[in-house]
Amino acid sequence: LKDLRTGWRARTSLVAMLLFAALMLTVFALALPEASWSNEPSSRRLSAGILWVAIAFGGVLGLNQTFAAEREGNTIEGLLLTPIDRGHLYIAKFLANLVFLLGVEIPLTALHVLFFNAEIGGARFVPYLVVLVLGTVGFTASGTLFAAMSSSTRSREVLLPLILLPIATPILLAGIECTATILEGYSLTDLDVVKWVKLMVVFDIVSLVASFLTFEFLVEE
Repeated sequence: LKDLRTGWRARTSLVAMLLFAALMLTVFALALPEASWSNEPSSRRLSAGILWVAIAFGGVLGLNQTFAAEREGNTIEGLLLTPIDRGHLYIAKFLANLVFLLGVEIPLTALHVLFFNAEIGGARFVPYLVVLVLGTVGFTASGTLFAAMSSSTRSREVLLPLILLPIATPILLAGIECTATILEGYSLTDLDVVKWVKLMVVFDIVSLVASFLTFEFLVEE
C-alpha cells in the first residue's frame, strides 16, 4: 500500500512507463505500415510482437524504480529490519509492480487496437485478458527479484534489462504466440496454443516460488 500510494502521488514512473511504451507503439506503427490495418496473419503476429516488446521495455523502466526510493533515502535497512518474513516484502513489491504494469497496459491496449486494428472484442476479450495477465505476472515476478539484485549497483538502469530480458524471453515468446492466435480468431484451446499457455503458467509459478525463496539472500548481499 505504501508503494501504491507513493507511486500514485508522484506518478512520474507511471507516466514515464506509459509514454515510453506508447511511443514505441507509435514508432512501430509508422515504420511498419504492413502491420497496421491489415488482416493478414503475418500482420497480426507482427502487431502482437510489437505489443509485447512495448510492454517489456516499458515494464523495465518501471521495475528500475522498485527499490529506488529506499536506496536513495537510506531506508532499505529499516525495511529489512521489519519483523516479518523478507519473502513477504518481495510479495508486496511484486504486487505493487503488477498493479502499475497492468494499469499501464490498459491504455496501451487501446493504442494497440487503434494503431493495428486489433480485434479483441466479444469472445476474444477474456482470452486476451488472460494472456495479458499471465504474461505480466511472469515478467513482473522475475523483474522484481532482479530489480532488488541490481538496485545496489550504480548502473542499475543498464544492468536490469541485461539480466531480465534474456530470462523473460520464454514468457514474452509465449505471450506473443498466444496474442497472435487470439488476434487471428483462434481459441487458446487449440493444441498448438495449449503448450504456450502451459509454458506461461509454469513460468509464473517457478518465477514466483524461486523469487520468494531467494529474495532474502539477495537483499542481504
